[in-house]
Amino acid sequence: MTKTGPGRLAALVLGAVLLGSCTGPSRTAGTTLVTSGVDRTTIPTALPQATSTTQPIPTTASAPTAPGAVDDLIALLPPATRTPQGWVVSPGAPTTGLVSDEGFFVGSCSGGNADARAVANRAWGAAHHGGYDTHEGAAGSVSVFGFPSSEDAEGFMRLTERNGACSATAEVPEGSGRGAYDGFADVAQDGTARWTITETSATDGLVFVGVDSALVLRVDDLVRATVAGREYSAQLNEVTAFVRLGRFVIATGLASYCCGDGYDEPAGTYVASLADLLPLLEGATAHAASVLVARAMR
Repeated sequence: MTKTGPGRLAALVLGAVLLGSCTGPSRTAGTTLVTSGVDRTTIPTALPQATSTTQPIPTTASAPTAPGAVDDLIALLPPATRTPQGWVVSPGAPTTGLVSDEGFFVGSCSGGNADARAVANRAWGAAHHGGYDTHEGAAGSVSVFGFPSSEDAEGFMRLTERNGACSATAEVPEGSGRGAYDGFADVAQDGTARWTITETSATDGLVFVGVDSALVLRVDDLVRATVAGREYSAQLNEVTAFVRLGRFVIATGLASYCCGDGYDEPAGTYVASLADLLPLLEGATAHAASVLVARAMR
């Protein structure tokens, strides 16, 4: 996922899949210093423990989808009727494919994006929803990953958990390309500033009735720069929930841009939360589970 400046959020390709789970190109840096005890007072990292959905999710261990059936993955993506109230579906058809990427500002803890973690566990395909815009100005996403076995899918979950707890600081240039941060959203400003990015990520368990396993990944970035004696800063926050249904993993994410300082425009204060993600998580999981159960009954 490309990190962008004020008022601009790239779609989560969890692709997210804001997606910690982001699968698109872009977020790498040069020298990375892994640190401990990074000041987290300005980056909200608390992850509330989610409760189950209002209706149990049916089990799907016997779903017969064969590896390579990408259309079956697309069918697991939620339809427009599963869009949370007040959210707007972004234009564009679903995309498919696995695009591995790694490095600082990619995924979490420089351990690779969601696609890379999926490939490491023999995933045969992925489908990514076109995305959502929320009334708070955040960007939502849904992705589905297909694996040859339940064990492979669980390996993806465990790798996500292992890679999901760290703090790191690095410097990147102003710009819109790979290894850059587009803090000013102006091509004329490319290369004029160096941004210091402090990234903090954490994982937590997720209580979700009827699924095989679930977890939450939170990635928070504090970006700072000084240009012509003026200080600029902002927060980029992503919360992504991963739910495993047999040989499939559904990833839902929500990303926000918050609390910009130094810019002429007023700063927003909204930070994406697990509570705000839950309606999308519940709808997407229920839809995928119902499709898998229907296939198992054929």
